[in-house]
Amino acid sequence: MRAHGREARRGGRRVEDPAPDVGVHSATATPVLEVQRTARGGQARGAHSAQDALAGYAERWREASALPWWQPRSTLLREVDRTLRVWAQGYRSAPDAPANRGRLDQVLAAIGRWQQSKTGRVSARSAFVQGLTDLVNAARATPTGDAGQTDDHRHPPVDIDDARYAGLIGELRTIAQAERDREGAEGSSRRPDPGTTHLDAPDQESPAVGETGTEVDEAREWPGTWAREIRELDRGNNLLGPDNRILRRLRGDDPTKYTDHIRRFIASLADPAAPALDARDILYELRNEARTPAHVRIAENQNSPVWGGPSSLPTVLQNDLLELINAKLLWQSGDRRLHPWPFNEAAKKPDYLVGDDPAEPAEGVGAQEFYERAEEIGDHVRVTTTVSGERGVDQVVNNFGRNVASKLSTYADKDRLRVIVDLHENIALHPRPESSSGAAPTPEALRRRLLDQLRTLHASHPGDMARLTRVDAITPDGVLTFVPDDWTADNGPETSSRG
Repeated sequence: MRAHGREARRGGRRVEDPAPDVGVHSATATPVLEVQRTARGGQARGAHSAQDALAGYAERWREASALPWWQPRSTLLREVDRTLRVWAQGYRSAPDAPANRGRLDQVLAAIGRWQQSKTGRVSARSAFVQGLTDLVNAARATPTGDAGQTDDHRHPPVDIDDARYAGLIGELRTIAQAERDREGAEGSSRRPDPGTTHLDAPDQESPAVGETGTEVDEAREWPGTWAREIRELDRGNNLLGPDNRILRRLRGDDPTKYTDHIRRFIASLADPAAPALDARDILYELRNEARTPAHVRIAENQNSPVWGGPSSLPTVLQNDLLELINAKLLWQSGDRRLHPWPFNEAAKKPDYLVGDDPAEPAEGVGAQEFYERAEEIGDHVRVTTTVSGERGVDQVVNNFGRNVASKLSTYADKDRLRVIVDLHENIALHPRPESSSGAAPTPEALRRRLLDQLRTLHASHPGDMARLTRVDAITPDGVLTFVPDDWTADNGPETSSRG
C-alpha cells in the first residue's frame, strides 16, 4: 500500500515535514527575520537568497496555511495561491527575468485584497499571510538581474488570468490537433470536435503552461491524454457546455451565468502546475453558487462544510467532474495509467481506460467492440455520508466495501478492473472542531479498516477479487492505494484499531 498527497492533519494541527533547505519552517516571525537579514547581506548565500527562500516556501505554502474543513480557503485566498505559484514557476524557469518583479507585485496585490476582505474580523490565517507578505517583500527588495530598474521601469503587471487561460486553451488545442492528425481526419471513432465556443481563445502562438517556453510532452506531463477531454468540457452538450440541459436549466435567462467558474475550473484542471485540489475547490464554489436562498439557509443552519448542504447542481454532474479531478490527482502522485474512456455511447461505459500506452479505437470499431477488446478498465465512485463521529466512519468503511463489490459485479465480464473510490466528502474523516467528541481516524487506522473490507471480500469472493488490479481511496489526507498483495496477504480481516 502506498500513500500519496497531503500530510496528515489531526484536530487542525499539521504534522510538519522536515524543514526545507531554505530555512523557512512556517510563516512565523523568526524565519522571516532570518530571510530579511540574509536579503540585506548579513550572511548572504548568493544574489538570490531571499528569492530562493520564497520559492522554497511557495512549494509548502498551501499546506502551511491549511486549516480544517470548517475553515475552507476563500476565493481571494486561492488567488494568493495562484499568483504565488505563477511567480514561483517564472522564478524557477528564469531567476533574473524582469517579469518576476511584476509577478511579486501581483502576489502582494492579491494579499492586499484578501486582507481588505478581513477588515474588522480575525482570521486564523492572518499570521501565515503576514509571514508570506514579509517573505515576498524581502524577495522584492533583493537585487537580481533587474536590479538597475526603478519602480517606474519595472515590468508592468499583466492580466495573468486572461493570459494564463489563453495559453492553456491554446496549448490544449495544439495537443488535440496533434491527436487528430495522428488519428486521421476521416473515420475516427473518437468523439467529434464540435467547434469553438465563446470560451475559446483566439489562435495564437501560445507559451507552454507555466510560461516555461517548452512544449507539453504528453507522455510525461499533465494533461497528457486528457487534453481533449478537458478542452471540450465547455463545448456543445458536454459537461459544462452551453447546450448541456442541466446548465441551461440552472442558468435560466442568463446564458453567461457560471461562465467565470467554468473558465477558472478548466484553466485550473488543465494546468500541470496547479494542484488537482484547486480544481476541486472551484467545483465546490460552483456547487455553492448553484444554491437557492433556501439551500443557503439550510446549509448555514446545519453548519455544512464547503462540499455539503443542498445545491441545485446535480450530483451526477459533480460525480463526472470529480472523475476528471481525481484522474489529475493520481497523475500528480505519479500514476499515469488512467486515460479517458473514448466513447459516450450507451454500451457499458467505464470511466477510465487503464494502461501504460492504451490503444486508440481503430477505424470502424464501435463502443461495444472496444469495450470487449479493452484489456483493463477503471471505474470511479463517490461515497458520501452526512453522519459524523464513529458511526459515520463505520458507514464510510462499509460503503467502501459495498461499492468495490458492486463494481466487480457490474463489470463481471472484465478480467482486469481498477476502482477509484472518492471518500473525501465525509465529515467523519475530517478533523473535527474542538467542541466535537472523539477524533477523526488517522490515515493508518483508516487504511487498516479499508483493507479489512478488501480482505473480507477476498475471503468470500476470491474469484471476483482476482480480477481486481488496484483500488485507490481518495481521502482528506491524500490517496490510499491498495494492490492485490495487500488483500491476499492472509485469509482473513486484519485486526485494526479504530482511530
